[in-house]
Amino acid sequence: MYLGFFDLLGTTELATDRLDRFHDRIVTFHTTVRGSSGILGSNSGIYLFSDCVYTHARDLGSLFDFMANVRGNLMENGAYMVGAIGAGNLNPLECQDDLGIVRGFSFDKDVVEVYGDQS
Repeated sequence: MYLGFFDLLGTTELATDRLDRFHDRIVTFHTTVRGSSGILGSNSGIYLFSDCVYTHARDLGSLFDFMANVRGNLMENGAYMVGAIGAGNLNPLECQDDLGIVRGFSFDKDVVEVYGDQS
């Protein structure tokens, strides 16, 4: 199993200077990730957050193709990302409170190395 992490660049600057462009950039990012998701195939997963993605796939080639497709589409729209791919498992653990107010995920330790490798 392989995992990937990537982060959209420039969102902090847009959030402080250009709120309209910040929103548009996030929408473009989410639309691009969703539109590229079919590249990964079965036995894969995408965890999409505001301006970053954690993903896993059984096939390294499809994970690479997915990330390259997202990167290419973002670049066409003037957006850039950093990321990394490595061997390992996300092993997502859903975090939710009893009231359903808090929702999120945490991931296994394999993510730490890939997160540190992003460039």
